[in-house]
Amino acid sequence: MKKYFIFTAVIFLSLFSNGESLNNTQTQANSQIQGGANDSVLSNVVPLKLAAISPQANATNICIDTPLRLIFNTPPVLSKSGTIQILDNTGAIIDSIDASARILTKTIGGLPNFNYYPIIINGNEAVIAFKNNILSYGKSYEVKISEGLFVDHKGNAANLEAAKTWRFTTKSSAPSLPVLGPRRITVAADSSGDFATVQGALDFIPAGNTAPVTIFIRKGVYNEIIYLSDLGYPSARNLSFSNIRLHNATEIIKATQIAPEKPVQGLSLENITGTAAKGMNLCHIRDLTLKEIKVTGFSGSLLTKEDVTGTGLDF
Repeated sequence: MKKYFIFTAVIFLSLFSNGESLNNTQTQANSQIQGGANDSVLSNVVPLKLAAISPQANATNICIDTPLRLIFNTPPVLSKSGTIQILDNTGAIIDSIDASARILTKTIGGLPNFNYYPIIINGNEAVIAFKNNILSYGKSYEVKISEGLFVDHKGNAANLEAAKTWRFTTKSSAPSLPVLGPRRITVAADSSGDFATVQGALDFIPAGNTAPVTIFIRKGVYNEIIYLSDLGYPSARNLSFSNIRLHNATEIIKATQIAPEKPVQGLSLENITGTAAKGMNLCHIRDLTLKEIKVTGFSGSLLTKEDVTGTGLDF
């Protein structure tokens, strides 16, 4: 039976080195109060407009797992109709997200039929997550967004001119994992590394792998849930997560389906902040280190554990 090292909590994973605030929502962006002779109050509504996209139009050398990001001038609202599609260079649609389906399913880390939110809006930004492993190396893609997919709070369609010709090209080839010497994969949300998501890096490690691989995660925001199965992972060692801010996560961390004969050897969680509905649920871990866990909003115990040893476990 497959076993999984499961992080169900990392819905909005942010890595910061300086503790900067995650949310920068401008609550009064849509109105300007003016006073006149009759003390009347007028509202000057700013039309919703797409200000920037990532990857940028005609960008090259993009990671094959990169999510799409749309940044608006004011907070957008997802309408109940419309689609966002990604097409290959032949014009064939390789994936499509319909606004009427708020929750979709996909395979994550070998686990099928996982429910996820394909479009997440936080402040002025909308993050689009297509299914995993649909892009290929050395290919060009086009993104098409239906008019009216994003609207303002009154239902007026956003100006999407910035995405009118949205095309990008992926990296020419996959990173190499040498047989001898250090094996390191870099994750960077801006596509400057080997992968743009943590899950993309984990999925790249081949089945049956027995050599240590270091995954280095650069500072950034990662909207994902991470599943690490032991299919091809004889053991998990020396995992370290620090300076992480959770945003309305389901759980801080859940690692309960680890095979007892192959416990995780070394897991460190340090400076974890933000909000989550549940705490930490862990089993079969050696040398666990918990430090500066300051998450709020959860119900029940902060830590539930079975067959776990380490430091900082008294809550």
